[in-house]
Amino acid sequence: MKNKFILLLVLAISFAFSASAYADCHDAPVGVSDATGNIPPLGGRSGQVLIVSWYPTAPAGSVTYTVVLTRSGAYTIPDTVRNVPNNSLMYYMENLYNGDYCVTIKSVCPDGTESGWSEEHCFSMYSEVAIYDNPAACPGVSLGAVQGIPGELKTLYFACDVLYTVLKPEIHVVGGEITGYRVESIPFAPPYRFDSGTPITLQQDDYFLGVTNFPAASVDEHGVAIPAFKFCFYNNTYSQFVLSPNGSICFDTSLAGSYCPYTLAAGYTNLDPSIPTAWKNSIHGVLEDIDPGVAYRNPNTYPNSSYNAGVRGKYPCRALVVSYNMIPLYSCNSLLQTYQTVLYEGSGIIEVYVYRRNICPNWQLGRGVIGVVNSTGTQSTVAPGRNFTDTWTTIDYTRPDGNKPEGWRFTPLATPTYTTKWYRGVGAGVGSTPIAIGDSLRLSGVQLNDTITVEVCSNQCDGSFTCYRDTTTVIFDRLIENYDATICPGSDYHGYGFDVDPINHPGNYVFRDTIFTSAGCDSIRILKVKVLKRDDVDTIQEYCFASQDTIIWRGQILREAGWYTDVLQSVRGCDSLMFILEARSMPEVDVQQAPIPMICADDETFTLSFLPSTASDKAPPTTYKVEFDAKSLAKGFLDAQGEMNGGRDVTIKLPPSVYPDRYHFTITFFDSVNNCGSTAFDYNFDVYYPDTIMLQKFDDIIALKNSDYNGGFEFSGYQWYKNGSELTGKTSAYYQGAMAPGDKFQVKITRPDGSQMMSCPFVAHVPRPIITANPTIVNPNGTVKIFVSKGDVLVNVWTTSGVLLKTVKLKPSQQQDAISAPAREGTYLLEIIADEGVRKVQPLIVTK
Repeated sequence: MKNKFILLLVLAISFAFSASAYADCHDAPVGVSDATGNIPPLGGRSGQVLIVSWYPTAPAGSVTYTVVLTRSGAYTIPDTVRNVPNNSLMYYMENLYNGDYCVTIKSVCPDGTESGWSEEHCFSMYSEVAIYDNPAACPGVSLGAVQGIPGELKTLYFACDVLYTVLKPEIHVVGGEITGYRVESIPFAPPYRFDSGTPITLQQDDYFLGVTNFPAASVDEHGVAIPAFKFCFYNNTYSQFVLSPNGSICFDTSLAGSYCPYTLAAGYTNLDPSIPTAWKNSIHGVLEDIDPGVAYRNPNTYPNSSYNAGVRGKYPCRALVVSYNMIPLYSCNSLLQTYQTVLYEGSGIIEVYVYRRNICPNWQLGRGVIGVVNSTGTQSTVAPGRNFTDTWTTIDYTRPDGNKPEGWRFTPLATPTYTTKWYRGVGAGVGSTPIAIGDSLRLSGVQLNDTITVEVCSNQCDGSFTCYRDTTTVIFDRLIENYDATICPGSDYHGYGFDVDPINHPGNYVFRDTIFTSAGCDSIRILKVKVLKRDDVDTIQEYCFASQDTIIWRGQILREAGWYTDVLQSVRGCDSLMFILEARSMPEVDVQQAPIPMICADDETFTLSFLPSTASDKAPPTTYKVEFDAKSLAKGFLDAQGEMNGGRDVTIKLPPSVYPDRYHFTITFFDSVNNCGSTAFDYNFDVYYPDTIMLQKFDDIIALKNSDYNGGFEFSGYQWYKNGSELTGKTSAYYQGAMAPGDKFQVKITRPDGSQMMSCPFVAHVPRPIITANPTIVNPNGTVKIFVSKGDVLVNVWTTSGVLLKTVKLKPSQQQDAISAPAREGTYLLEIIADEGVRKVQPLIVTK
């Protein structure tokens, strides 16, 4: 029988229960600690494990635990383990991915009640075995051995009657000339959170950032050399890059600080030599006209927007991660985009993860490109349906959450060139004499007790070689059989081929025996005998009575406070246990119900403000649980729970693109200090239509958008309100009448099914921007001055046959700005679009 020892690589996550009365089952695990006071990045090899442990005050076996291990924040399905009987949990690294993890835990009492969730503790893990979703993304070689006794080498075990064996390693290497890329759709599983990394400040729209360097060569804390990060792209090696404000990574560093084109709606049909230079030698994921500068200038409007970049992981499995998190679209600032591009150094693999992509229907035709293109535009690879001529989005209202994330992988097309050499001993390598060359090694005779190192050296696209090694000890395996037994003091034991004389003293005893197999191998049998004690054990547990509670304790029905006892005799008759219960009266939890605020469909959250009871015989709540009904859950709402932390506000998340309707939830408050009773409130709440379904025209008209522009909502009836009062006779799809600055307009909408729902208030903007352009008769290439009373302006020049000649973004800011007229004589149309939907079209005559 194989005897495998496991080296435990322990991440010291120590969950300490809060201080309270002894053996309080509802204590929730809180806090974190290790030797340095933080959680460092974790690395490991085959056979190693990650151990999460916590320290309860309840006695062992009295409670179970629920542990949730989540990778990459909220974008992947959590791994939930229930009914954990001990205060630790083990994960094999081979079953985990590299990346960011968070863990939280709660206790489950014998009566089925639960504590609140602990704080969420996060850490990063990088391992040669717990690699990325795509195993080829992390280069290396492995002999597939298991870890031995801590401090020893990994070991390959073989039965003692084996005469020879062949070692064949698992090889993941790259190299050779990159001739192109293969693209494939992959599951949406980003290895890192979209809000993690180094924040990048981007103030100006449509301009490249400065040059960013990949990490240079260095030395780690053990003095081991770490090579520089070099990325191979279309058979060129790069150590620098520039980031684009429009979703790309470009290796042409001469573009740093220069203008970045944004127009996808005309002139291009593919990633080819006709595209602008700024789009070549680039990785696009997603190339589109986003406007991160809007989020920078309006942090209160976009509190969750961030633009992050950084190198994560350890050599040779490092990755450049660039994340656009909730970045506004240009011309449709209320639509937010979230995607991530990952570049793996060891393999040249590129992955793009798109969590959410909206489209702006009246800008750039809603187009966005996912692809790679070389420095001349003569070679490119584009994800299917994601090219210049494609209009696409992740929004999918047939799904519960209204969104369908996606992932794409670009794999270099190259034939790896590598050599495999075998050495005897530890640390062997270049300069030593190999015992064999090739992808396998035959061992026989005395070689079956040996230490072997395999070395794989592969050529890189810059002409250099990178070597990877793995070492293992090859030994015979002896058959080992383990048995356990339990007896009372003074008893003997007979079984499993053992005859044990009576043992009088409690403790643990070990007995060994050796037999031989038919192959001549010795087999060791081990018997572990535990001798029990005859001690009385007092266990004090605390309960409480609230609202005429009834307690069933060890078969007894208790209806009042007091002291109770019970004695348990073991099945062996050698250990008696006395249980003592103190049942105490405790104050009940109490809280005053909070009103529901106005909720709009484009809100991310809403907050309920509760007031604790002031009664002296009541206790304030410490935790809460929110539970939605089946209809609300089907529409994307999620149950939640948390701690009050001395506050009174409870914030509830709305699902993305929530449908305006009436929903229901129940919120229950608990007192985890006294654990006595709970208080619950039922809420029916309305989610109103957002004010974005309305658009102001001029200074006296507010109109409802149709379904093509309001998010797909269908309407059949209308009733307008002004400053909370119903407007008699205003029952059309638009309001026309007097309005003053700050007036609030709402619409009660009747839907095709006859149901009704109110909109959130739309605040009138009076006066609207005033636009002028002069002169309108100019010489060829002459100047036309544009004036707008406030806000930005977009100017389009069209031919009379409907061909767009040019688009110019201006920021007049209360002063005149100018554009140049066409060079050819003729009559043209000048279209000027200002903020708040103000639009003006007038003829432009070009003549000498």
